[in-house]
Amino acid sequence: MIFRAFSFLVILFLCASCDKFSFTKRHQTQAIDTIVDFSLVDTFPSFKNCDSIFDTTQKADCFRKTIHFKIGKELQQYSFTIKDSISEKVFMNLMISSKGKVV
Repeated sequence: MIFRAFSFLVILFLCASCDKFSFTKRHQTQAIDTIVDFSLVDTFPSFKNCDSIFDTTQKADCFRKTIHFKIGKELQQYSFTIKDSISEKVFMNLMISSKGKVV
């Protein structure tokens, strides 16, 4: 009986002292020291007339001007009539295809 208790304690001691059989998991964490500025990495969508521009601010301006022109051109096809003047915001959902067409 004493031999069984002694062998149980020896096995328990060996398992508890070994890193491979430890009862508490040790997580090895590594700190990431790389900081990515997504405003410099991210690129704007581009139209064909803006593809040749390499400066990011000029490319963003070209995209904004082109998208405003295309949306304005598409909205001018419709006639909006009101009886009284209003000063409200109008929200519209527009779907733009991959070809640049307003659907």
